[in-house]
Amino acid sequence: MAQMTWLVPGPWAGRGECVDAVVRAGLRATGDTLQLAGDPRMIELVLVPAAHEPRRAFERPLTPLPRPLARAIEVAPTFVALVMPLSIERDRALLASLARAFERAGGLAVRIEDSGHVHPFGPWIEALEGGALLTLHDLAVRTFADHGSLYTCGMHLFDRPDAEHPRDGDDAEI
Repeated sequence: MAQMTWLVPGPWAGRGECVDAVVRAGLRATGDTLQLAGDPRMIELVLVPAAHEPRRAFERPLTPLPRPLARAIEVAPTFVALVMPLSIERDRALLASLARAFERAGGLAVRIEDSGHVHPFGPWIEALEGGALLTLHDLAVRTFADHGSLYTCGMHLFDRPDAEHPRDGDDAEI
């Protein structure tokens, strides 16, 4: 089963205020877990301590964030990690509902920890709700190159293994 982790900065004064805000936005909360209406799976909510420097995860996204959003993230008092047993391919509607709830609760952006991609909530929600699978792939999976191969990071989010392909000098065929 796929597991995905999001990092979400927000204006909350702490974990309790974040939980209260997402409950008002439509999620259920029990202890350290959240639940979407009508789905039995639990989403773990973890407060990320400032000592872990969560802001650094948003410093150099592949696609630059709008400057006002980047500034808001720089001063966000709280970052939470959401650890969930969800797959982008199977659970698009649930992921969109979760993203909408966090956006309504004041969440600023989402970083998909599994691949390092960072997105404002709007484009992420639009892709989850109606984007082609290839668009979601581009938003969630990264491709890296080293001296001998190209490889992916994040395919498990689609219930698929990551790939590695040897580089022989002609990457056009890949």
